[in-house]
Amino acid sequence: MASGNNTNTSVQQPPFPVFHGENYDFWCVKMKTLFLPYDLWEFVEDGFEETEDAETLSNARKQQLKETKKKDAKALHLIQQGVADLIFPRIINATTSKEDELSQLMMTIFGMAAIEILEHRPYTEKVDVYSFGIVLWVLIMDMLPFQHMTREQAAVEVNKGVRPTIPNDCHPVLREIMTRCWDTNPEVRPPFTEVITMLENAEMLENAETEIMTTVACCCIS
Repeated sequence: MASGNNTNTSVQQPPFPVFHGENYDFWCVKMKTLFLPYDLWEFVEDGFEETEDAETLSNARKQQLKETKKKDAKALHLIQQGVADLIFPRIINATTSKEDELSQLMMTIFGMAAIEILEHRPYTEKVDVYSFGIVLWVLIMDMLPFQHMTREQAAVEVNKGVRPTIPNDCHPVLREIMTRCWDTNPEVRPPFTEVITMLENAEMLENAETEIMTTVACCCIS
């Protein structure tokens, strides 16, 4: 007869924290808790110094560097597993797990987030309309918004109503789309069907602006 002590004591692992584009700070806390038991958090927080001339190192130092690289790769792997497929392209070029490097990449997402997401309020599909307005600005300017600010600083500015500066020579249709899309009030933001109509009714633009219009229209339809 089987002993009553042979019970199944396995504990189900909690779900892996996955970042879908919102509550970034919450995700960071959960990931830090995940890293700590594996002694990986120091790599995310501080990184490690890459030695240019490894041939001059002693065998012991080479082995230590090898183990360090393995741990950093493990940390980076966990971070990659912790982001949704929609987010992964934003960090695909990261080669180390250092927090500063990934934070800069995550800032791309954070800078495109609507105020209701930043404030952890209920939201609708109009957050995508907001992000579209920011993406349109990025296509025109070929740069990221708020790239010289921290996430916290950008959040404060967005809450104040600050938006990326639109150049004076921007086509009026594109200017209207951006300003309406990133309005603080979600109800004021136009649906994508209206954005498409605005693009279709716009006069033909020239050269680079025509290419931008084509790209924007494809994004709306997709």
